[in-house]
Amino acid sequence: MAGALLQTITRNPLASPTLLSVNSGASLAMVTASAFSPLILSGYSIALVASIGGGISWFVVMLISNGWKDNSGDRSRVILAGIAVSLLCAALTKLVLIIAEDHAFGIMSWLAGGIAHARWNELLTLFPFFILTALFCLFFASRLNLLNLSDESARSLGINLFRLRWYANIMALLIVGSSVSVAGPVAFIGLLVPHLARYWIGYDLRKSLPMAMLLGAILMLAADTIARAVNFPSEVPAGAVLALIGAPVFVLVCQRKTLMRASHVSFRAIGFYVITLSLMVLLFGLSIRLGTYTLSFEEIWAAFQPDDKNYFTLMEYRLPRAVLAILLGGAFGNFRCASAKRSA
Repeated sequence: MAGALLQTITRNPLASPTLLSVNSGASLAMVTASAFSPLILSGYSIALVASIGGGISWFVVMLISNGWKDNSGDRSRVILAGIAVSLLCAALTKLVLIIAEDHAFGIMSWLAGGIAHARWNELLTLFPFFILTALFCLFFASRLNLLNLSDESARSLGINLFRLRWYANIMALLIVGSSVSVAGPVAFIGLLVPHLARYWIGYDLRKSLPMAMLLGAILMLAADTIARAVNFPSEVPAGAVLALIGAPVFVLVCQRKTLMRASHVSFRAIGFYVITLSLMVLLFGLSIRLGTYTLSFEEIWAAFQPDDKNYFTLMEYRLPRAVLAILLGGAFGNFRCASAKRSA
């Protein structure tokens, strides 16, 4: 969702929270707040702290690149400014780690990305922002589609660009900040999934956004499950698994650039939705099975009873972790679903 908004605002096919430094800014704010615990921030939600950090970083990028204007002639300026600010935030994050040496291990584990620590509190942190952003995308999808046109064309159709872009900015920063505060700077879902969603469903945000959320949820569930299984009984960060999966696949996708164009397979949209939803349910079941010890499906069913010996493990550890993976995948999966302009 946030990527669709950022992509539409910048009209840049490479726009994503990672390349536009939103993730880095949110991470820097989170690391600084965690390491030093400033008194001024003690009464605020950590998701709000991350959103403010990402917002400041995003504002600096747009200010440097003059990205508020229609830069269709030179879209690379926004990306170059984002990379520069992202490197600066990364350097400041390392400086904080050096200064706050006592907190370095916990911060490094968080920066690797993952949801091994997920409980209901983390889920409740993300859920309101996810619902708010999802409702915004649902009701404004048709207007956001018009932003694929030039500014002049959108204005001629009665769109208040200034107001719509500010709304989109706020929604994007809220969902990015809350996601990063819960799972760390998870990458590659926002780069890989939207290409596949556009290929299967097309460029219409009313159709591609739900598909991207489903595909993102599948990828996040798969990465979290593999992270638990690859070094059992220990775990590796899900962010590392996503990088190992996403990097080669994204290179392959970039080489086959023709796959990124709008596809004429919308008549199969219902079939794709059924397949992806079924796969997500399958991975969800597999996710709550795996852990320090494996639960059978019969044991999982019985564990929903409060007096069962596995009730606490299921309800306090595995179930919130699986649900959080779905929400995070949906949030990250739409990071750049909307293609600003359809290249020939």
